[in-house]
Amino acid sequence: MALMEFDQSPEISLWALGTKRGRGLQGGTIPRVEASLRGVDARQGLAAYQRVCGFPESAVLPLTWPQVLAGPLHMAVFCHADFPLSPMGIVHVSNGIRQERPILSDEPLDLRVSVEGHRAARKGIEFDLITEVRSGADRIWSARTTILSRAEKGDGQKRERAPEPALDVGRSTAWALGEDLGRRYAAVSGDNNPIHLHPLTAKLFGFPRHIIHGMWSLARCLAEVDDDLSDEPISVEVGFRRPILLPSTVLFESGRLQTGLGFRVRDPRGRDCLVGRVD
Repeated sequence: MALMEFDQSPEISLWALGTKRGRGLQGGTIPRVEASLRGVDARQGLAAYQRVCGFPESAVLPLTWPQVLAGPLHMAVFCHADFPLSPMGIVHVSNGIRQERPILSDEPLDLRVSVEGHRAARKGIEFDLITEVRSGADRIWSARTTILSRAEKGDGQKRERAPEPALDVGRSTAWALGEDLGRRYAAVSGDNNPIHLHPLTAKLFGFPRHIIHGMWSLARCLAEVDDDLSDEPISVEVGFRRPILLPSTVLFESGRLQTGLGFRVRDPRGRDCLVGRVD
């Protein structure tokens, strides 16, 4: 097991990410790699994040902000010599978040991220990146980020999804997403994956144009329903069905499910780009 313990947020350059090729799985799997950081000040960059994602100014952290705070640790894991894959061109497939209570912006936070193992997918392999946030001895936030890497050959097998629960739409609004949105979010989040920055760099990885970050899409959805979120423990599950190309206009919808609150984003052809729920 590889364990990295930092006393300040690591700085991983785009050059380091771009030149990390990885040896590949070579018949094995992803070994356990961990990174941790203590005493994080969550206020740095918070206001800019709230603006680009549409959250109101508040002393309580947006539900998705801890994922961004842990971003440098994610990059450190991806660039570690023991991590066998290239971080360039990886695609965010789904996310699960559990928050035990609201987190105040002035709380010092301890972060830990880890990755281990993989599973076959149709067009490559998938792996889970686990993020945990603690305040003192208490774990107050955790996330599972599922990522697709096309660096390894997939098994070609189509996997059926469970039927989407019926959504009683109560809110609907169009989002006009500008050509520069991926670059604006990257400047705030530090996620400079080239698939999000420019159509030419995105085409190198098989996309017709650059696409917005999955975590921006999720954050924007949660900002839309911010008034509906409670102070009780919250669980969020979201699946990213198809990339949201930039620029574009998409439709956000939310409403009650049989249990919990559902939301989705649809492209101009009415196809689901993102489907999620809050419980």
